[in-house]
Amino acid sequence: MGRQANTSGKMSYYMRKKLERQALEQAEPEVVETEEQIRQRLTERFTALNLIADQTVSGKNKALIVSGPAGVGKSHNVLQAARKFEERGGKVGIVKGFVRPTGLYRMPLIISFT
Repeated sequence: MGRQANTSGKMSYYMRKKLERQALEQAEPEVVETEEQIRQRLTERFTALNLIADQTVSGKNKALIVSGPAGVGKSHNVLQAARKFEERGGKVGIVKGFVRPTGLYRMPLIISFT
C-alpha cells in the first residue's frame, strides 16, 4: 500500500520544508559592505544628526527626537550639542528612555533648548 494523499488541507511537514528551501535558494544574496562603506554611511548619518541638533540648539527646531539601535552614539552626539548650548548660557532639558514608535506622538518633550 502506498502513502495516502493529505486531503485535510494542511501542508505536510516535508512539503513545507521543501518550499522553505526553494524560497531560500531564490532569495537575493546578502549585501556585504566594506569597512570604508560602513564608515562613510555612519559619517553621513552623524553629520545629519549633528546638523539637526545644531538647528535645535539655535532655535530653528523646537524639539529633537533621536532613535536608533544601542551603541551607535545617539546620546553622545546630542549631549555634545547640549553642552555647547549650555556653555553659551542656555538651559537644556533632556528626557531619556525607551519609547515605542507608536507612542512618540504622546511624548510632550524629548529634548528642549531654551
